[in-house]
Order: sequence, then structure tokens, then C-alpha cells
Amino acid sequence: MIPVMVRMKPTQKEKLDRLGGAAWVRDRIDKAKEPPKKE
Repeated sequence: MIPVMVRMKPTQKEKLDRLGGAAWVRDRIDKAKEPPKKE
């Protein structure tokens, strides 16, 4: 894995922590559909 920095408000960081932190973000990315390819 590689570290990625994201800017957010303190309240957003608190919510992210409650949601599960980095593991939650990784799970959401894995479950997200890919956008259509640009030609």
C-alpha cells in the first residue's frame, strides 16, 4: 500500500474515524464502479 494525503475539515476527520478510517475508504474504493473510459 502507499500513503495518500487528503485535506478535510476536522469534523470530516472525526466522521471518517467513526466510519472506520482508512479501511473504510479502501473498501468504498474497491466497491465503487469504474467511470466510463474516455476515448
